[in-house]
Order: sequence, then structure tokens, then C-alpha cells
Amino acid sequence: MDLRGIGLTGPVGAGAGLGRALYEALFAELVARGMVVAVAGMTVPNEASAALHRALGFGEVGTFRGVGWKHGAWRDVTWFRRALVDAPPDGPRDRHRRTRARITARCAPHRSGPPAGTGAGAPRP
Repeated sequence: MDLRGIGLTGPVGAGAGLGRALYEALFAELVARGMVVAVAGMTVPNEASAALHRALGFGEVGTFRGVGWKHGAWRDVTWFRRALVDAPPDGPRDRHRRTRARITARCAPHRSGPPAGTGAGAPRP
């Protein structure tokens, strides 16, 4: 889901519920893809955005001072975090585990190193 270029600033987006609707759709997509946490960064001050994020269950994590360039000046950027689901105790869901297992199985005979005479220091033809 690509949300770049939507622009929820100014009178069109403010208070119309569009930001909440987009975030709810994004949360569902993130969960479907196996994500457990959403993060959001915003230049500050931006009370409207901070209020929206808090209302959506985000909590403030911290602020990086003077790291964002916006409107011709360096700005502070505050980061927020929201858990989407309870984090699995055995780590993230791994969609690529089977693929890696097949690759590892094919490469297993070569784990001890390259065949004799082909590694570093071997004579060149």
C-alpha cells in the first residue's frame, strides 16, 4: 500500500476522518503481512498530527533534535510507536523460512569451504 503523495495537511484533511481511515486500512495491511509494530515520525511542533496518532493508539518514543529539514529549516522529529498485535514470543513470522531452508540444503556440501585448490592463495591459471 503506497500512501506517498496523498497529503493530509491543510483544510481538506483536517478533522475529516481521512487520516484515521487511511491508518485503519494500513494497520490491516501491515497485520496481514506479518508486521507487529507500526512507527510514525513527524516534525514538531505538530499538535494535530500528534493528537491523531495518540487517538490511534500510538505512544511517543522519543525525539531526535534537528534531524529533519522542512520549510527551509532544521526541525526536531518525534517518533511514535503502536503495537499492532502481541509480538510472537518465538520471533517474527518468517515468510521466507522454507526458501532459505532449500537454499541452505543445496549449499550444505560447500560449507566447509571451497574445493581444494580454488580458495584464496590457490595458483591462478
